[in-house]
Amino acid sequence: MTSRILLAAFLCFAFARTADATGTALPAPVDLQRDAVQAQQEGKPVVILFSLPGCSFCRVVRQNYLAPLLRDLPVKERPIIREAEIDGTQTFVGFTGQIVSHRSLARTLNIRFAPTVVFLDSSGHSLTEPIIGGDVAGLYGGYLDKAFSEATKKLAASRRATATGDKP
Repeated sequence: MTSRILLAAFLCFAFARTADATGTALPAPVDLQRDAVQAQQEGKPVVILFSLPGCSFCRVVRQNYLAPLLRDLPVKERPIIREAEIDGTQTFVGFTGQIVSHRSLARTLNIRFAPTVVFLDSSGHSLTEPIIGGDVAGLYGGYLDKAFSEATKKLAASRRATATGDKP
């Protein structure tokens, strides 16, 4: 029972850690290995927003583009979205089951700028080019749509190849 309480407290802290002044929040990574299993079962990418505290462009991407996907879509259609701070020291379970920090994941994926949104497969490999930067021209929704489409197609091709024994 105590471990459940500690886990619940940790999850509440992790979720609150990414909240901005408007109350809009994205879940922080807790267990990417578990997220990867869900992503593989559902044929979805794992989407991670890399941000920095106080970053106004990050807030716009979070608030106007990613949070509405988690809030407004039916549960079965919701993407798996997490938010990690590029220089964050918080730790979580990574794709390989090892304990990693936000910072180490950013380094592994070569993330250097905020905001950056990545689309990953269940092994933590990139499915698309990362979306780097904020929405300065009003085109961000189109960039996200294109990345979701590309990632979904690659995942579907990989699933078909696995089912038939071919190479993706």
